[in-house]
Amino acid sequence: CLGGTIEGVYPAENQEVVGGTLFDIVFNTNNVGPAVDILMYDQSDNLKSVVRRASRVTGNTTTYTWPVPRTLTTGSYYLYVSSILTSSIAGRIPSAGFFSYTRNYKCEDHSVCA
Repeated sequence: CLGGTIEGVYPAENQEVVGGTLFDIVFNTNNVGPAVDILMYDQSDNLKSVVRRASRVTGNTTTYTWPVPRTLTTGSYYLYVSSILTSSIAGRIPSAGFFSYTRNYKCEDHSVCA
C-alpha cells in the first residue's frame, strides 16, 4: 500500500505561464510509484488540458518540461498531479490558488508547435 505525497513547486501561485513556450513544471514526490498523470483545470474545476499521462517520476523532485498549448482561454488555472497507481496520492500545483495562463498564438518555441 502506497502512502505517498505530491507537493507542487512550479508554477507558483500567480506565476504567469505563456502559451507557445516551454515551461518547467516542478513537483516533489515521496513514495508515489513510477509515474504520475498531470492535468490542467480551470477555476471551476473543469478539465481543460491533459498535460501529460504517465510522466516518469525522477527521485524526490521531478521536472517535466511542458510545451504549453497556445490556444487555451487566458485565465487562472491549476495543475492536478496524481499517481498512476492510485488516485488517492495526488497534489495541486500551486498548492493554493492558481497560476495565470496567457494565450499566445505565436510559436515562441518550435518544439511546442512542431
